[in-house]
Amino acid sequence: MCIRDRSRAQQFDLATGKCIRSLEHGGWVQAVAASQCGVATVGDGGMCLWDLRSSSTVPAQRACVDQTIYAAAWMRRPETLALGVGSELVTWEPRTARCHQSATRVQHSRRITCLQVRDWLVVTGSFDRTVRVWSGLNGQLKCIRMMRHHASAVQCVAWPDLSEAKTILSGAQDGDLAIHQFAQSHRFANDVISDKRGGSKFLDV
Repeated sequence: MCIRDRSRAQQFDLATGKCIRSLEHGGWVQAVAASQCGVATVGDGGMCLWDLRSSSTVPAQRACVDQTIYAAAWMRRPETLALGVGSELVTWEPRTARCHQSATRVQHSRRITCLQVRDWLVVTGSFDRTVRVWSGLNGQLKCIRMMRHHASAVQCVAWPDLSEAKTILSGAQDGDLAIHQFAQSHRFANDVISDKRGGSKFLDV
């Protein structure tokens, strides 16, 4: 298990609860994503990929970008990392160490704050108050739907495990929780739950 801690991520042994090693990112860590390919730390200065089978404190691969990366998640087919680089969604392949941008060049107008992956689909939330769904088939990113239901910045998105990617949840800075029916072309009257006591930063379903 890995958790982020300011400018580093820490790898823990779940059996003993002890920290095995610290993964020094070299800048503020905004997110951590783990898969069989390794653990990716993203944030200031770009992305670092760490081999969990190694005891090395040096990343196996590093990708430097000009903008801070605030969100990351692994795609399953193939093993590709989806990254929110500023306002742009890109994918990065460890095998080739190459980045791929959206073929349509349709992007958020402000930085991406969160993203989640379901097989070859990616959902992103942004400071521009929109939620977008992307297709990553054949390694080509394409925005296939945009949902503008929030009045403030989107801070978290999630797919319920049993929804078969037909329902998306999103939480905003003002406390609103939106339920997006991805299979429908209209918005239901009861798809926003408002809670003004604080912003929605995490969703776990």
